[in-house]
Amino acid sequence: MKMHRIDFPGTAFAPVGLPDGASLPLKLTVANSPLLFGCRSGVCGTCLIAVESDQPLFPPDDAEVEALDI
Repeated sequence: MKMHRIDFPGTAFAPVGLPDGASLPLKLTVANSPLLFGCRSGVCGTCLIAVESDQPLFPPDDAEVEALDI
């Protein structure tokens, strides 16, 4: 299972490991991250973050690739 490292630059919080398919709001707490979560479902917007990665977060499936002719 692939793990993703979640860093909190500019804070004293240690990085957190998150496996593929895991829910970030369910993994992070007040004790292990500086991020606040109001609703924990993505509706209220308090958990909005910037993601930096050299790989796509959601690779296109085969039907999307064929439709886009990539």
